[in-house]
Amino acid sequence: MTIFNSPILKILQILFYLFPLSFVLGNLVINFIVFLIVLLGMIYFKKDIFEFKNKYLFLTIVSFFILVLFTSYYEFFFVDKNKDAIKSIFYLRYLFFLLIIKALVINNHVKINYFLNVCLLLSLFVSLDIILQSITGQNILGNKTIELIPPGINPEYPKGLKYHTGIFGKELIAGGFISMFATIGIFAI
Repeated sequence: MTIFNSPILKILQILFYLFPLSFVLGNLVINFIVFLIVLLGMIYFKKDIFEFKNKYLFLTIVSFFILVLFTSYYEFFFVDKNKDAIKSIFYLRYLFFLLIIKALVINNHVKINYFLNVCLLLSLFVSLDIILQSITGQNILGNKTIELIPPGINPEYPKGLKYHTGIFGKELIAGGFISMFATIGIFAI
């Protein structure tokens, strides 16, 4: 990893390492971190983000985003006046996000091992929190287990149906978070 020679690069590195944590903190934080990474990355890398050794990969990725825009606007003008067509422009931020992350990794500005360790530790923390919630009935933050079907109501679930959400409160995303980030984090071992 290179020495921090720019405050913008230092902020980009910190945001990159904290990106998995944003999934714990919520959608607003995810979008804010993506926005900051794109903004600061465009300032730091300028047109260097568009340099690809493999032009076919670049064209494939750009074609995907063009296809999303095209299909959204086709549906908007010819099928149904849908508000989602306007939102499809905002998906382009993920193209720039991908290009900035590629530039960070290719130029050795970030250590992938740090990112993998953060993923592993966060998934371990969420897993332990869910285990605690299943044993005691509440997690570290005091969130109780969500009971979707009370006992005795549905014969398929005689003991009821409960979800352990951990630190995610009422959002039923803990399993998806663990499967996504633990899979990435295992490479840190």
